[in-house]
Amino acid sequence: MRRLVAGSVWFASVALVGFLPLAAEALGRRGGCCREDCNPCVVSCGAPCVTPAPAPVTYEERKVTYMKPVWKDRVIEETVVRCVPRSEKVSYDVMVAVPREEKRTVKVCRPVMREVETVQKVCVPIHGVEKRTVMVCLPESREVPYEYAVMVPRFREVPRKVNYCEYETRVVEATVPVCRVVPETCTDACGRCYTVCRTVTEMVPCKRNVCVPVMREKEVTVRECYYEKEIRKATKTVCSYRNEERTVEVPVCRYEYRDVPCKRMVCETVMEDRDVVVRVCDYVKEKRECVRTVVDRVPEKISRTVKVCEYEAVTTTVRVPVCAVSSSCYSDCGGRSGLFHRRCCD
Repeated sequence: MRRLVAGSVWFASVALVGFLPLAAEALGRRGGCCREDCNPCVVSCGAPCVTPAPAPVTYEERKVTYMKPVWKDRVIEETVVRCVPRSEKVSYDVMVAVPREEKRTVKVCRPVMREVETVQKVCVPIHGVEKRTVMVCLPESREVPYEYAVMVPRFREVPRKVNYCEYETRVVEATVPVCRVVPETCTDACGRCYTVCRTVTEMVPCKRNVCVPVMREKEVTVRECYYEKEIRKATKTVCSYRNEERTVEVPVCRYEYRDVPCKRMVCETVMEDRDVVVRVCDYVKEKRECVRTVVDRVPEKISRTVKVCEYEAVTTTVRVPVCAVSSSCYSDCGGRSGLFHRRCCD
């Protein structure tokens, strides 16, 4: 990659050198004194400013050598690590469980039931009768006169105006379709004549009666119902209550606590020794062998072909423009105009 970049820079430098005459001509014109439409200027030497004629451009052939990139095949050797599996014997330790039976003495809690005499307090109900004074409400009924209002319906005749509809018969002219059967003589394909009946629809004018509604107004007498308030008298029964004291007998139940001897069962726990047989597991160390696969990393050299960019010197012939030196390159002041020189009328 570095060679490719260096070759590109070298080739650009050679091309830039080929075009230097044109650049020199452009820089020489930087010191031109005037345009064609300006007045002649006067410099310290007193010579007028004259527009120089353009120099003739000629071409010449030059040989140019540059570095050309070329892709070539190159065989290289590189080291590749290859994994090779192999089998090997390995010994390892295993803890093997060996069960056995063992006699042991353990403490066991055994429940023992026994009878115990105790005295308990018992709540005993005692029933009796007591006399108590209570207030009793006794109802008393009596007749009381009262007045009430009643709405009595009444009828009266009232004149009212109502609208009603009457129908008038009018004669209207209309055109209606009428169908009739007309005989028609036709000829078939053999030239025989036959008669067929065809239905013909005709529009026939006719007159018909139409009922037209006409709204009219008339006065009628109707019966109107209204209500009048009327006061009436009646008697109602009113119930009132009076309080009265009475003596009644009430059954009463009260409770007393008494000591009652009784027996109860008590459970006691007794510790005792008991021989039991338990299974115990012992672990014994045992050596075993097995075969395992091991992968070895083996370095190996291999050859492969790769593309390599190389640079070759190539010589070619190019045409380069050359600026001929003429008398116009010198000003009237005796100074040379052109590349890196200023004209008199600067």
